[in-house]
Amino acid sequence: MTIQYDAEVGLRFSHVPAEYFQLLQQIPLHGDTSGFAPGERRLHQSPIGDPSNDEDDEINEDWREHVLPEMIEEFARQLDVVSDDLKTAERFEDRGGDDEYGFVIPADHIERWYGALNQARLVMQERYRFPELETDEEIQELLSSDRFGPFLISRFYTEIQGFLLKVMMGGMTNDE
Repeated sequence: MTIQYDAEVGLRFSHVPAEYFQLLQQIPLHGDTSGFAPGERRLHQSPIGDPSNDEDDEINEDWREHVLPEMIEEFARQLDVVSDDLKTAERFEDRGGDDEYGFVIPADHIERWYGALNQARLVMQERYRFPELETDEEIQELLSSDRFGPFLISRFYTEIQGFLLKVMMGGMTNDE
């Protein structure tokens, strides 16, 4: 897989193996909190998690009324942008006859892609409860569990976010 940056165009992905492309197509699925209360709570956290007085309650209520609806709409737009951008992908065959894909994340979509990937990772963390991996036992337990595949997907999303962050911070130059 090759990723190149062009300030006028955005991030150009080429030679994306079909398996990786399928993982990218799953970003909206992984970021969807529909019917999954822990994911909703993670993405829609009130500014004051443990209100201790009427003022705290009022702040949280104002947040729920004025901020949360716009935030939910933006989260949905982020997932829609990812879906729409991936629909523009072109499929190719490599020399071995395997499918590969190419697509562009337009420059003005990069922040929304970053947000969608973040949503997907956070919801996956809530769904699969990945361990911190601080001990050999935690690593062994993850490796032998059904959570290992989703963990690798989450790590893949993290790496893509790294490219996006580098672009957003101005650290990636044309054709890098």
